Amino acid sequence: MLRTVFARGMATASTSGLVAPPVFLYGVQGRYANALYSAGSKKNQLEVLDKEMSEIKKLVVDNEDFRAFINDASLQRTQKQSGIQAVLSKGGFSQLSIDFI
Repeated sequence: MLRTVFARGMATASTSGLVAPPVFLYGVQGRYANALYSAGSKKNQLEVLDKEMSEIKKLVVDNEDFRAFINDASLQRTQKQSGIQAVLSKGGFSQLSIDFI
């Protein structure tokens, strides 16, 4: 019984620091969106994140080379990850956006 109480207490402790978004989203995309909102809110960077996520979307839509790189199935996940991080770092994106992507 004590083990159950302790485990429940620990489980709520890990989520107590989360910031709830104004509209809670569900599914895999929702989990990522909610987590990004919470992280951005904690660091007071919601406006920066909004702008940068729009810029990343525009980059994927408008830049054919970048889109081909992302969709290239012959590349390993680590190669894509380091390439995307390099592009975003060079583009001046915040560390929060880089870590999220």
